[in-house]
Amino acid sequence: MQADAYRRALRLLMARQGLVATAHVLGVAHSVLVLALLVVAGLFTALLVSQGEARFPTAALPRVFDYARSASPPASDEAQPSTSRRDGRDSWIANRIASQDPKYTRFEDSGLLPLVTSHFASTNPLHRRSAIALRRLLRAVPTLRNNTGALSSLLATGLVLLLALSAGAGYRRQVLAEASCDVATTLRRQIHRQMYRLGQSSLPTEGTGPVVNILTREVNDVRDGIFSDLDNRYRMWVLGGGLVLISLYLSWILTLFLASLGALTWMIARVLDRDARLVSDAAMRDAAVQLCLLHEDLSLLRTVRVYGMENVDKLRFDEHLERYREADVRRLRTEGRVAPTTALLYGVAVTLALGLLGYSVLVTHLVTPASGSVLLVSLVGLSYPLASLLRMQKTVRQANRSAAAVFEFLERKPELQQPGGAQFLPPLQDRITFENVTLESRSGRTLLEGVSVEIRAGSRTAIMSLDEDAKH
Repeated sequence: MQADAYRRALRLLMARQGLVATAHVLGVAHSVLVLALLVVAGLFTALLVSQGEARFPTAALPRVFDYARSASPPASDEAQPSTSRRDGRDSWIANRIASQDPKYTRFEDSGLLPLVTSHFASTNPLHRRSAIALRRLLRAVPTLRNNTGALSSLLATGLVLLLALSAGAGYRRQVLAEASCDVATTLRRQIHRQMYRLGQSSLPTEGTGPVVNILTREVNDVRDGIFSDLDNRYRMWVLGGGLVLISLYLSWILTLFLASLGALTWMIARVLDRDARLVSDAAMRDAAVQLCLLHEDLSLLRTVRVYGMENVDKLRFDEHLERYREADVRRLRTEGRVAPTTALLYGVAVTLALGLLGYSVLVTHLVTPASGSVLLVSLVGLSYPLASLLRMQKTVRQANRSAAAVFEFLERKPELQQPGGAQFLPPLQDRITFENVTLESRSGRTLLEGVSVEIRAGSRTAIMSLDEDAKH
């Protein structure tokens, strides 16, 4: 669930809803193109594995393909098919018959036809429906009926999809950059106007540093969060859902088993890595504490020199620096470390998954080699949208914290406020008179006490002091 501050920042996009809708449409189109490219790659792999050769029950040919067959195959490749063999929409199949007997008919140099024959023989109704759709595609696209034409068509289709992906990705990032930078520009403009409203006396005692930090780092975090959100919100869900559907289509049994194995392995690994994460977090906190002490040593440099304590300060700084080095070494050594038990768990899980997939391809013939390859790519590729969504959530959480700091500054009330209905003073024409004026700083120091002065128009008067707070 998005936090309140981040949702408030997203409302700044209301004026650019066209850009937001375009970004979402382009993201969904990007995922669809990636899925289409995966399908083309699967067809290409199937073509390489089958080499255009297929075997199909002879008795089922009239039911599946619309053509009248002769009693015997042609004597040679040069033999012309009979007139009856040319009848029907699938008359081209007769030219791809290599041998035929009462039990089986063998085809060669038939392009994607082996996919049609193998899926018609499947017990999965989805596979049979896809075989019907592919048969219609073969009728409509003659180049897919032979190996050379199918190879050229698939490579050309893949190249077109890659070009579309490249062009669409560039335009999508441009749209995302414009939308997120518009929000950042609006926030920076509001911060600038707020500084005018607050005035110099309402700035923090440490000067403009915190405001500059809000103007730069905090606003940049909000911008990056919006960019990541718009980039991944729908795109990764469509991509992940498409990969799951492709995997379920290829083999729902293997998909469910391998997905369950991956989820179980991930949950066990999180428990095993808990101790390693605690050690890493402790080292990070220790390094942060030692770094703060180094900052404190640097900030006290003027005081140390005034009191002549350089030797003591050097020893103190060297001690803190050595502690920071040790803590930083522990942090780098433990950060992102995978425990040996976790590595063994991952190895066992991967070995089991590959073994089961190989057994299904080589022994039980539950899936074909091409389908097994595409299934493996789909399940491995599923980790990309999941990791992207997790990174997006982390970025959005950081953006929410930064947005809260930005809006807290924008909602700060100035010390001097103009009530409703107040009248404007007339222009200064004669003099400015201060009568018994007293001014205190935020820390409670008295800067002016009982000051009375008259400054006539046209004259120049300077107020000077050696006190750093006097400029307020």
